[in-house]
Amino acid sequence: MRTIASILRSKPDQKVHTVAPSATMREALETMALHDIGALLVMEDGQIVGIVTERDYARKCVLLGRESRDTAVRELMSWPVLYVGPAEVNENCMALMTGNKVRHLPVLDNGKLVGMWRAHELSGSVARNLSGFRVGDANTPKPGSMATGDPGHEVRGSA
Repeated sequence: MRTIASILRSKPDQKVHTVAPSATMREALETMALHDIGALLVMEDGQIVGIVTERDYARKCVLLGRESRDTAVRELMSWPVLYVGPAEVNENCMALMTGNKVRHLPVLDNGKLVGMWRAHELSGSVARNLSGFRVGDANTPKPGSMATGDPGHEVRGSA
């Protein structure tokens, strides 16, 4: 199991992009597009006060007929924000994210923002740590199934 600190160190771009709560949603979307990301931490006076995502925009702005140019980030952001420390291991972060249906976890070290971890990065990290499995391997479970020891048998869970 790897710690989030070790995984963060291996990321080529460790910058965490943020936005002020007073910014318009249009400004937030422009920042997300510029950096090809789907979420921004909302910061005020050096503190995390929320997170705003493309999903927040779609559900809380577009579907309600609001204009991004006239809507402040504070009106759409999600809060409180779950976070982890750098000593946390990736498997625990995946469980936290899955259990709370979040895709982004800020990493705080003694209250200081040191990184942002995304669900797709966590799953990729776990996949790279698996050994003995190759694409097409008869022992690799099919998506949505559980391995039973019998390469030709799969067990599906309830939906």
